[in-house]
Amino acid sequence: MGSLAVVLSTDRTAGAEAVERALRSAPHRGGELTVRTAGGVSLGVSAEPGFADAWLAENEGGAVVLQGDLDNQEELEAELARAGVPVQPDGPAATVLAAFGAWGDDAPARLRGMFAGAWTDGASVRLFRDHLGLAPLHHRSDAGGLVAATEAKQVSAGAGIPREPDVDSVEAMFFGRFDSRHTMLRGVARFPRASTAVAQPGSEPAFRRYWDPRPLLESARLTLPEAEEALADVVERAVRRSLSGEDVVSLSGGIDSPTIAAFAAPEYRERLGRPLPALSSVYPDLPAVDESRWIEQVVDFLGMELHTYRPASRPLDDLAHWVDVLDGPVDTMSIPELAENYRLAREVGARTVLSGEMAEWVFTFGQHLIGHFVLHGRVGASLAWVRDQRARGASWRRLLRRAGPSLVSPRLGLAWLRLRGRSQVFRQLPPWVDRTAAGGPGERPDLARPARRRWLEHQLDPLVGVGSYSFDADAICAAYHGVHVRRPLADVDLWEFVLSLPAEVKFPNALPKSLLREAVRGRLPDAILDREDKTFFDDFALRTADYEGLRRWILDTDVRLAGVDYAALAARIEARDMGVVELLWAYDLARAHAFLGLWT
Repeated sequence: MGSLAVVLSTDRTAGAEAVERALRSAPHRGGELTVRTAGGVSLGVSAEPGFADAWLAENEGGAVVLQGDLDNQEELEAELARAGVPVQPDGPAATVLAAFGAWGDDAPARLRGMFAGAWTDGASVRLFRDHLGLAPLHHRSDAGGLVAATEAKQVSAGAGIPREPDVDSVEAMFFGRFDSRHTMLRGVARFPRASTAVAQPGSEPAFRRYWDPRPLLESARLTLPEAEEALADVVERAVRRSLSGEDVVSLSGGIDSPTIAAFAAPEYRERLGRPLPALSSVYPDLPAVDESRWIEQVVDFLGMELHTYRPASRPLDDLAHWVDVLDGPVDTMSIPELAENYRLAREVGARTVLSGEMAEWVFTFGQHLIGHFVLHGRVGASLAWVRDQRARGASWRRLLRRAGPSLVSPRLGLAWLRLRGRSQVFRQLPPWVDRTAAGGPGERPDLARPARRRWLEHQLDPLVGVGSYSFDADAICAAYHGVHVRRPLADVDLWEFVLSLPAEVKFPNALPKSLLREAVRGRLPDAILDREDKTFFDDFALRTADYEGLRRWILDTDVRLAGVDYAALAARIEARDMGVVELLWAYDLARAHAFLGLWT
């Protein structure tokens, strides 16, 4: 998979050399390099032979580099043609170059997909990143200029600074205090999503957010049946945009990935005349974990080609290798398990892995719903919510406890939490972690908001900030194995549509993702859509617990983090009876040790 690099420097020769140095520092991103210099700006891309997802285009007015996927290229070119703006047939970067010529700094807001890029006129450079921050982009600026690139290691290489750990960020990651604007490499920052930055010689980059979804909230006037029909259309378009012709669906037995398959399988067969492949992990010796019977129903219903495997990786496999490739530890996520999936996807001939991820962020943010109904005078919706909860067995006491925090003022809500002793740390901490060092949500930022705004602001929570650090790591892992991951349910047009729905339409009842289930009714077996139980992977996590790996990476090293009681942890490792949450904490600590250990 490809990458980009940009250097703003007064030394043209040094700038081009820095771009090439940056691109070569990540060989898994491809060895075919294209580098150009326009004025004081040097730009370049790396690509893998035979597969392009990074492009460079130039004309008399400037140059553009782009990495990722431009989903609405045809629509943009049609709009540009109507405006009389010519587009060179040189790939997506040429389209973006024409878009900047026509719309200037407003161009990134019109793009769709997962992308990062830069435009220059030779005197300044505009960096930009997609709406949800799915395509990685890192940067550094100082008195010598600016360096930006796909991966953090590339920024270090391009800037000519030592690639060394930011110990404070590593510790903050482990203790839950990490600022996602940072990276684990000293002197390298993450570029914010849905943003542009204008950089000129001698000045700091000026950042601007180009997307504000707040005016969309509850702006649509649709009935529930109308919303279901419209949602199906929007999801179908998102899936079509994501198909490359070399695809595989990472298929589970839940709702999300089968929804992707429901729209992708017919389209794939129509385009290519063959069934869409599915890749699924199975656990025949762990009945509580195995979803084979659900997966097979989806595959049979849609006429897909199923590939299965029994996961053999463990969370600490090849740990030193992965923290090195990823430029740092990643909390909670098991990169070896992702790597196994992506390697197998490539073996079945796929270049694009279609995932149902992020559906939770789109369809399940229902906290404070009853308070929203009551405080906005929606009597019918309030009564319907109560009836639905009672029908599902909720007691009146439970209803009041759920509704209370949504209705009271910030002062009363936070006082209630302090009274119950829940104001500092809400997650389960193992006995060997100092509670004063651990972070967490603190005094619940949702309760600090005015009660009438809590539900509305909650819908936007996944869209604020820089973006998920884990997605950057996931993208690097996928690139390392020659694939890239598309998440159709992260399509920005889909998000805007769902944000526009009235609360009672978005959440017609307490069944998770009820709106999505009904939108795909008839496209999947009813048994899948009516399934209310959820599969948990605790049994698998406990069976594959790697105590020897924990001993090796934590106890047998010289690395130590303040706030960890290593004697108590050693006893827990020796006892070999950790629960799932404690194991996750221990794995995170092992990753931190492994990364810091690269420099000891």
